[in-house]
Amino acid sequence: MGERWAGIVRVSHMGARRAGADNVHTDRDQVETMERRARERGATLTILTPELDVSGGLPLEQRPSLMQAILGVEAGDYDAIIVAYLSRLGRNVREQLRAWERVEAAGGHIIAVQEDLDTSTASGRFLRTVLLANAERERDEHTERFELLRQRATAAGVWQRRQTPIGYTRDPDTRKLVPDDKAESVRKAFRNRANGRPLVQIADDLTMTPSGVRYLLRNRVYLGELTVGEHTNTAAHPAIITVNEWEEAQVTQPRPPRGSRRLAEGPALLTGIAKCTGCGHAMSRSVTAYTCAVRHSGTVCPAPAMVTIHLIENHVEQIALSHLARLTTDAVSTDDGVASARTKLADAKAEMTAYLEAVSAQAVGARAFAAGAQARREAIDAAQAELQARVATRPIAPIVAGGVDAWSKLDANGRNMVLRGLLEVVLIERAGGRGSRTPLADRVRVIRHGAGLIDRRAGVPEIPYGLHPIVLPDTNDPRVLRMLDR
Repeated sequence: MGERWAGIVRVSHMGARRAGADNVHTDRDQVETMERRARERGATLTILTPELDVSGGLPLEQRPSLMQAILGVEAGDYDAIIVAYLSRLGRNVREQLRAWERVEAAGGHIIAVQEDLDTSTASGRFLRTVLLANAERERDEHTERFELLRQRATAAGVWQRRQTPIGYTRDPDTRKLVPDDKAESVRKAFRNRANGRPLVQIADDLTMTPSGVRYLLRNRVYLGELTVGEHTNTAAHPAIITVNEWEEAQVTQPRPPRGSRRLAEGPALLTGIAKCTGCGHAMSRSVTAYTCAVRHSGTVCPAPAMVTIHLIENHVEQIALSHLARLTTDAVSTDDGVASARTKLADAKAEMTAYLEAVSAQAVGARAFAAGAQARREAIDAAQAELQARVATRPIAPIVAGGVDAWSKLDANGRNMVLRGLLEVVLIERAGGRGSRTPLADRVRVIRHGAGLIDRRAGVPEIPYGLHPIVLPDTNDPRVLRMLDR
C-alpha cells in the first residue's frame, strides 16, 4: 500500500477572482502537479481545503489546512505533506522550519514537487533553508512593491476599492471618482444635517439606513480626499461639498427626549426571539414595550407591531413553563450518559497526547509510530461520535430541572437561553389600530424550536429588500405552542 499524502494549495491574493472561475488557474495547476507526483509514487492524495487569500508569512496557527495536515501526520492519518512548490508551504523561514520539525519528529516528510528536495542529507537540509529564505525575501519584496504601487495610485487619484461612494462613479479611463446624478442629493444631505434634520429623515431621502447616513456624513471622500492605508491625496477628485459644509454637518445634534420609547435597562427576556410579522425583523425593548424599529435598510415596515412588556413576557413565560414542566417530569430519572461520554473523550485525548510526548518515531520506527497514533485517533473519533449521539438525544429538561422553582432562580439571560432552546420565534402582529383591544392570543404566536418557519418565509421575489413579512399561523398549526395542562 502506498503512502498517504495531504496536499496543500495556497493562493496569496485572489482580488476580485473567484475559485473555480476560468480566469483562476493557479489552484488547479497546483492540484494537477501534486496529483501527477502522487500517481508516479503510487501514493493516495487528499487535497485539503485550499487556503485562498492567505499570506505565506502567517504563523502556522493561522494556516488552517497546513495545521490540519501537520496534526494529521502527528496522528498517523498521513505519511507526508505535499506542495506543488516550496513557496506554497509558506514564505516565513521560522514558521516553515517549525512545520518541518514537527512533521519529521512524527516520522513524516514534506514534499516540494518543483524543487524535488531530499532533506535526508545535510546538503539537502541546507538547500531547504536557503530556498525558504529566498521565498521569504520574495514575499518581502512583493509587499514593498505592492505598497509602492498603492502610494503611486493614491497620488494619481485612482479609486482602489470595489464599491464607489454614493454621489460618485468611477471614470473607466482615469479610474478616478467623478460626481454623478446623486451628487446633489449628497450635498443636500450634508446641508440638511447642518440645519438639524434627523438622521432617520435623511436616511429616508437617500433610501439608506441611519447608520449608513452617519458613515456618509463622516466620510472625507466628499471633500475630494482619497486615503488608502497610510497614503492620502487631499485633491484626488472633484469635491461635492465644501470644508465648511462638512464641518457644519459634524456638529453633534442634541437628541430629542425619547419619553417612554427610551431603552430599558438590563437584558430583555425575548431578545432575538420576538419578531414583527410586518417586516420579519427582531423587535427591541423600550421601558414599557417591545417595538418594531420601523426602518430597515432603506425600507419602512408596512405594519409595525408593538406590545406591552409585561403582557407578552407573561404570555410567553406561561406557555414555556407548561412545556418545560412536562419535559422535566419525563426526564427526571433519565441518565443521558453525556457526562460519562465526555470523560471517555477526555481520556482518549489525554492518551493521544501522552503517546505523542512519550514515544519517539525514530526509536520504534515510523510505521509502528503511525500505527499507534492511528489507533489512538480512532479511539478519539469513536468517543467523539458517542458524545455527539448522546448530546443529540439529550432531553432539554435538565437545563431547568425542577421546573418553576429552577426558572425562578435564573436571571434574564439564563431564561432567554432556555427559551432559545425551546422556541424558534415569538411572532407579534400589529393590533387593529389606535385604541384597538385585539386580544393578545389573536395576534401572538409562540413557535416551537426547529419549526423552520423563519427559513421558509425568506427569498420571495416580490418582497422588497429589507422586508421579510411573516404570515401568522393558525392557532391549531402544529408549529404553534399552546398552554399545556399541568
